[in-house]
Amino acid sequence: MLDHPVPHPTAARTCRLCRSRLCRTLTLAALALGVSAGPGAAQSPEDIAALARKRPPQQAALAARIAERAAGLSIPWFDSLRSRQRDAAANREPRADRLAVRAAKKTRGVPDAAALPTTARYVFGVGVVEPIPSLSKASKDALALAANRAAVESALAGILPGSDHALADLLRRLDTDTSADRFAAFLEAWRNGDESFYQALDRTAGTAESVFFYDAMLSDFVNQFVPKHGGEATSKVRGDLQTAHDALHDAFLAYRQYRAFREAVALSLVLPPDRPLPARLRRYEEPVAGAYSLREQVQMVLAVEEFDVAKVSDAIGRSAPALPQPLWSASYDPFPAWTAIFDAHMPRMIEAAGNTDAHLARTRARMQEWAQQVAEIAHAALLAPKARAER
Repeated sequence: MLDHPVPHPTAARTCRLCRSRLCRTLTLAALALGVSAGPGAAQSPEDIAALARKRPPQQAALAARIAERAAGLSIPWFDSLRSRQRDAAANREPRADRLAVRAAKKTRGVPDAAALPTTARYVFGVGVVEPIPSLSKASKDALALAANRAAVESALAGILPGSDHALADLLRRLDTDTSADRFAAFLEAWRNGDESFYQALDRTAGTAESVFFYDAMLSDFVNQFVPKHGGEATSKVRGDLQTAHDALHDAFLAYRQYRAFREAVALSLVLPPDRPLPARLRRYEEPVAGAYSLREQVQMVLAVEEFDVAKVSDAIGRSAPALPQPLWSASYDPFPAWTAIFDAHMPRMIEAAGNTDAHLARTRARMQEWAQQVAEIAHAALLAPKARAER
């Protein structure tokens, strides 16, 4: 498999509710935001219970108060994330057009628990940061309520307010290969129930569950991406249903290697060390004997770059290999280029800490300490007399 942690010969492994019942509309809004109560959450059940007892206006005021107080934390990592938030707000012009939405299966997949609440997202294939849309006033109100509650919950877990916007901007900076824009838009346009086709394929990859390829979808793929006069191999894709099916599958796998790597890097730059990646990206942080995981390596390089997240993302963008053309003609491996970046930073890691293991431990401890300051601000705001007195 190409989705693997990067081994290094000097690497040695030394790694260390209460919930109220929500109405259906609010629950759907929470899913739209990517709200997660997954493993690794640092919030105490008492804090979550106290938050659940508050009325919507109180939760909104609490979220605003936490964001205001967290803005006063002068920390290099947080300053860098705030800069990404500002760039996310300033980059709302798409670089490519969307394709018309097309219905496929009428089945609903089980959504993957998100790593952090999401009120803005980066749209692959379009190249734009946009707010999560709402379709009606009811859903808009529910979305706002879910967003406020999720913002407080994530702050209690040490996540800096506005991190979803920083994440979106980092993905924009990492998505440098525009050659796959139309294919990404194609995967977004075709729907599998509530999911995009990319989400459905990503969710089911490596499982026994299958996603059906409709003839209409394959025909759309062939007509959009397979040239009419491209040699014998291309002609076979155009003329054989099974070959077209295989080409679409191989194109997805190559693109998934490109996109999932970037999602894992961006989340590693944004999340506190104790917050897990989503299940679909967990392979990038799982420990492997004799190797640092990608997530650990990203944190190690981030510390060398004085916690400037843009420097790390831009270094990846500059050195990334191009996607294969056509997409189904070869696999895609982002790791050799990333390993070169990591190796180039290693002397400074050793100079700073004596060895890479000590550098990783120090880096994670600093990031966790900073995240704890956010959690303490959120906890204090939740229990403040002003918060208790609000009606």
